[in-house]
Amino acid sequence: TTGNCIYIPYWDWERDSEWEHVSDVMHPATFGTWGGNGCVTSGIVNSHAPFRRSPGVNNGPPGCVTRTFLEGFSFTGEAQLLAMISNYNQFADTTGNARLNHQTSPAPTGSTNSFRVECENGPHMLVHGIIAGHMGSNWSPVDPLFYLHHSNVDRIWSMWQDYWDYDTVDANEYSA
Repeated sequence: TTGNCIYIPYWDWERDSEWEHVSDVMHPATFGTWGGNGCVTSGIVNSHAPFRRSPGVNNGPPGCVTRTFLEGFSFTGEAQLLAMISNYNQFADTTGNARLNHQTSPAPTGSTNSFRVECENGPHMLVHGIIAGHMGSNWSPVDPLFYLHHSNVDRIWSMWQDYWDYDTVDANEYSA
């Protein structure tokens, strides 16, 4: 809006695929690890009051941000993400496979022709589900990782727009 570049920090979790538990983002000096009861015990989360006043989720204790980390799954990797960007050239689903689906009942991955649906139900939801705790609930904005994660989702959206030259389309021309 200003004609100047704006920089927003993001977590490029696709680079951490298969190494999620040792990501620099999860370091005790940055956004914190998690303790035995799921409470984050270090980093920015532990040192700022707004995060310490979080509600409890999934029978967890109130007053701490929780992460429980779902084992056996990985974030979408770089190669998978690039394939998704290059294989889905339209924003909305026209197959009808995503109709009436929602977060708890998503369209199966690869069943639509929509970049938005595939990104939402794949890479986006995987990060929420794998980190779990607050990130896997409606209270996900309590965890500061939520903002780094969604900044990356916005970056991926921008990459998709750029790849298909949709970044040159006037906003008044958008339609689903």
